[in-house]
Amino acid sequence: MNDGIVSHRKDLGPLGDLLLLACPPSADGTKSIPILAAAIGYSAPGIYKWIAAERMTWDGAKKVIEVAEGRVTREQLLPYVLV
Repeated sequence: MNDGIVSHRKDLGPLGDLLLLACPPSADGTKSIPILAAAIGYSAPGIYKWIAAERMTWDGAKKVIEVAEGRVTREQLLPYVLV
């Protein structure tokens, strides 16, 4: 199964990998943090802050799960959610 072309310049760690997996592919199949940001209505710098901190908001996680269409689950993101 082709999950699309992943576009990033450095290792984003486990949360970054999950977010890229969740990202809906663009028309040409590319997946990136800016594409994910646009899909969930957040800024790419804000998502990169989540990745750097290895933490994200519950609201952000819910939006990621919605656009992931099963590629990433709530259980996978839960360890990174701020409580």
